[in-house]
Amino acid sequence: MDADLVAVSAITPGIRRAYEIGDRLKRRGIKTIIGGAHVTALPDEALRHYDTVCIGEGEAPWMQFLKDFESGKTKPPIMGPATWRWMI
Repeated sequence: MDADLVAVSAITPGIRRAYEIGDRLKRRGIKTIIGGAHVTALPDEALRHYDTVCIGEGEAPWMQFLKDFESGKTKPPIMGPATWRWMI
Protein backbone atom coordinates (compact mmCIF):
# COMPACT_ATOMS: atom_id res chain seq x y z
CA MET A 1 0.00 0.00 0.00
CA ASP A 2 1.28 3.42 -0.96
CA ALA A 3 -0.18 6.40 0.88
CA ASP A 4 0.88 9.80 2.11
CA LEU A 5 -1.41 9.67 5.14
CA VAL A 6 -3.56 7.07 6.87
CA ALA A 7 -6.29 8.02 9.34
CA VAL A 8 -7.72 5.46 11.78
CA SER A 9 -10.60 5.64 14.25
CA ALA A 10 -10.59 3.12 17.08
CA ILE A 11 -12.43 2.19 20.23
CA THR A 12 -11.00 0.23 23.14
CA PRO A 13 -11.86 -3.33 21.98
CA GLY A 14 -9.87 -2.79 18.77
CA ILE A 15 -7.07 -0.58 20.06
CA ARG A 16 -4.38 -3.26 20.12
CA ARG A 17 -4.88 -3.98 16.42
CA ALA A 18 -5.08 -0.26 15.64
CA TYR A 19 -1.71 0.24 17.35
CA GLU A 20 -0.20 -2.64 15.36
CA ILE A 21 -1.41 -0.99 12.16
CA GLY A 22 0.02 2.37 13.22
CA ASP A 23 3.39 0.84 14.06
CA ARG A 24 3.56 -0.90 10.67
CA LEU A 25 2.64 2.20 8.74
CA LYS A 26 5.13 4.38 10.60
CA ARG A 27 7.91 1.85 9.88
CA ARG A 28 7.08 2.26 6.20
CA GLY A 29 7.36 6.04 6.49
CA ILE A 30 3.64 6.71 6.11
CA LYS A 31 2.26 9.56 8.22
CA THR A 32 -0.51 8.46 10.58
CA ILE A 33 -3.32 9.98 12.62
CA ILE A 34 -5.72 8.22 14.98
CA GLY A 35 -8.91 9.31 16.70
CA GLY A 36 -11.67 7.75 18.73
CA ALA A 37 -12.84 7.32 22.29
CA HIS A 38 -9.85 5.32 23.53
CA VAL A 39 -7.19 7.69 22.24
CA THR A 40 -9.15 10.70 23.46
CA ALA A 41 -8.80 9.27 26.96
CA LEU A 42 -5.17 8.15 26.49
CA PRO A 43 -3.52 10.38 23.88
CA ASP A 44 0.04 9.88 25.18
CA GLU A 45 -0.34 6.13 24.76
CA ALA A 46 -1.58 6.61 21.19
CA LEU A 47 1.30 8.94 20.31
CA ARG A 48 3.70 6.03 20.82
CA HIS A 49 2.08 4.41 17.77
CA TYR A 50 0.81 7.32 15.64
CA ASP A 51 2.24 10.64 14.50
CA THR A 52 -0.85 12.63 15.45
CA VAL A 53 -3.80 12.01 17.74
CA CYS A 54 -7.19 13.66 17.35
CA ILE A 55 -8.63 14.26 20.80
CA GLY A 56 -12.40 14.68 21.00
CA GLU A 57 -14.59 15.31 17.99
CA GLY A 58 -12.56 15.35 14.80
CA GLU A 59 -14.98 16.86 12.32
CA ALA A 60 -14.14 20.49 13.06
CA PRO A 61 -10.32 20.29 13.07
CA TRP A 62 -10.06 17.80 10.19
CA MET A 63 -9.94 20.35 7.35
CA GLN A 64 -7.32 22.41 9.16
CA PHE A 65 -5.31 19.26 9.86
CA LEU A 66 -5.34 18.39 6.14
CA LYS A 67 -4.18 21.90 5.22
CA ASP A 68 -1.39 21.63 7.80
CA PHE A 69 -0.47 18.17 6.49
CA GLU A 70 -0.23 19.41 2.92
CA SER A 71 2.11 22.20 4.04
CA GLY A 72 4.18 19.83 6.22
CA LYS A 73 3.22 21.55 9.47
CA THR A 74 1.16 19.00 11.41
CA LYS A 75 1.46 19.02 15.17
CA PRO A 76 0.28 16.39 17.63
CA PRO A 77 -2.22 16.24 19.13
CA ILE A 78 -5.14 18.07 17.54
CA MET A 79 -8.28 18.78 19.53
CA GLY A 80 -11.90 18.95 18.53
CA PRO A 81 -14.15 21.67 19.98
CA ALA A 82 -16.07 19.40 22.36
CA THR A 83 -12.83 18.41 24.08
CA TRP A 84 -12.65 21.60 26.07
CA ARG A 85 -15.95 20.92 27.82
CA TRP A 86 -14.67 17.89 29.71
CA MET A 87 -11.11 19.11 30.19
CA ILE A 88 -12.13 22.18 32.19
